Amino acid sequence: DPDMKWIFYKEKIDNMRCVQVHEISGFTSWYDNYLCVPQDSPYYFQWSSAGEIENEECLQWNEPEDPDTWHDNFLCTHHTKTI
Repeated sequence: DPDMKWIFYKEKIDNMRCVQVHEISGFTSWYDNYLCVPQDSPYYFQWSSAGEIENEECLQWNEPEDPDTWHDNFLCTHHTKTI
């Protein structure tokens, strides 16, 4: 269990490492969404709203309600465990 937390109402949780999840050209309601893991987690996430990040493992993040801007969004990681 990686103990991830999804936050959608504030910038971060104390004692957790967070990455902002948003589409810069999309809905403005995504500005305060974060995926957080404990500080000692083996996962180091990065968000991209402009395609996969080179040399990272990435998962495409889809938003069916906004197919025109979310087609190139990815949550990427370098880590010590396989996701």
